[in-house]
Amino acid sequence: MKQKTCVAEFLGVVAVAGLALAQEAAPDYPKLTAGGEFRLRQEAFDHLPIRVDPPGETRGGHNDYIRFRTLLWGQVELNDMVTVYTRLANEFRHYYDPKSTTTWDYPDEVVVDNAYIDIHKLLSDNSLSLRLGRQDIFAGKGPLGNGRLIFEGTPKDGSRTIYFDAARATWKKGDTQIDAIGIYNRADAQLLGNDQERDLTGLTSAYNNMDEYGGVLYAAFKPMADLGAESYYMYKVESRWDNGAARMPSLAIHTLGYRLMPQLIKDRLTASLEGAYQLGERGDQDVSGYMVDALLKGQFMTETAAKPWASAGVLCLSGDDPKSKDDEGWNPLWARYPQFGLSDLLIYTYDADGAGRWSNLTAPYLSAGLTAHKDGKLSAMVSQLMAPEKNGPGSGDQRGLYAGVSYNVVLAKGKVTTKDVLSGLLQLEYFDPGNYYKSGIDNGFYLRWEIKYSF
Repeated sequence: MKQKTCVAEFLGVVAVAGLALAQEAAPDYPKLTAGGEFRLRQEAFDHLPIRVDPPGETRGGHNDYIRFRTLLWGQVELNDMVTVYTRLANEFRHYYDPKSTTTWDYPDEVVVDNAYIDIHKLLSDNSLSLRLGRQDIFAGKGPLGNGRLIFEGTPKDGSRTIYFDAARATWKKGDTQIDAIGIYNRADAQLLGNDQERDLTGLTSAYNNMDEYGGVLYAAFKPMADLGAESYYMYKVESRWDNGAARMPSLAIHTLGYRLMPQLIKDRLTASLEGAYQLGERGDQDVSGYMVDALLKGQFMTETAAKPWASAGVLCLSGDDPKSKDDEGWNPLWARYPQFGLSDLLIYTYDADGAGRWSNLTAPYLSAGLTAHKDGKLSAMVSQLMAPEKNGPGSGDQRGLYAGVSYNVVLAKGKVTTKDVLSGLLQLEYFDPGNYYKSGIDNGFYLRWEIKYSF
């Protein structure tokens, strides 16, 4: 209860500060807007291998369930400097297989998914802005890399929520943007109807009581007209946590990285090359790791409606040497989500390493896509996955062959309100396990379909 109170007090202070700044609102203010989203999604998967020896050679056997998620949001622009935003979320599931009672059954909880205040136009040239409170932080909301290090603040509940309890300052002038972010995510920091007391940040399927906190300093700039660049430093602490049998020591880790994004042929051929190195300690154990993420993407026939594209890349994440007392495995920090592949299949193969703990991976891949028709986009991906360290239950370093295909379609627009959108998704993934895993495991699959209505 104490942790809920701390978060509530913090958000309360943020709200009071925002109201104080808005006392002299202009006549056109306040401006109120609201909206929401309903998502119906079915997922089914089986034969997904994990790293442990038998009897747990595959991840949970066959699964088939439906997820119902609802988001409702409201925003108030108090004046041209201050905006207050709040979003509520609810998700529950119905399981067809395995047929057992779960904590995801309806009626489920309603949580505060976002609650923040934006303060704009600070400094004399309006170059500084602040966002204070519970917020989403991910690539696409400003330059934050390719999503390999920061994206998901609550990885243990899947895509139900991804928020961070954070303060973010953004300075932007011309082609340069600098973000300074402070993060404090607790194991259980939900508000309102928190009946289930879910573990949001832990590593295993149990309640780990692990808090995550730290900071990010991220700079994006253009040293040349056709060259974008990003550099960053991230510091993260994972508190002591419970693995079910013992209390595990805390982790403190530093990450330095750099990314180059040249435009090789204008509107035709682009590239991205990112490298990062980590160094830290977990108790009396030294930890380190590295990442290399390279991508080349081409656009073809841009004058046509199909606008086909193709890309080739490779993702390299260091693995933990089983012969060393140190931990050399890559740590994805705040990016424990399906960051590679088209969807969720591959992330489940890491369950024995810690939920969403991407590491020990060399994955060259090819991707392609096109606009199949006016409102439908088709994409596909294939990759041969390898393990730099032979630390699996099998005899080799071949994780396996991955292939996936995805179709996104807009079904309707503006039918009830001027901004509403009804969309659909169909996704199929396939995995042929290699000799990194125990032999005799069948080929895995993952299937998802989805209907989403936003208004």
